[in-house]
Amino acid sequence: MTLFRIRWNTPADLPTLTDVFARASLSNEGDRNAFLSHPEVLVLEGDGIAEGLTRVGTNTDDIVGFATTVRRPIRTHPLTHLGNTPSNHPNGT
Repeated sequence: MTLFRIRWNTPADLPTLTDVFARASLSNEGDRNAFLSHPEVLVLEGDGIAEGLTRVGTNTDDIVGFATTVRRPIRTHPLTHLGNTPSNHPNGT
């Protein structure tokens, strides 16, 4: 059984989260060509990461997924980014 943990992000996670975001985006065959034609959309800006609004899922020490929200004045936190490594899709992450 694989043990997953959830934690708040750290600024040092940005390169790994950017990699997970790009790999997750490119794993969808129907969208892959559009993403490859516009690679700028595969760049994770990191705003929510810098603000500490990202939760990361880890398998041991490896980041396998993440979710980022944004702050709104009415106390809601809409999800802005969600990604997981394609190799972990069968594991339910």
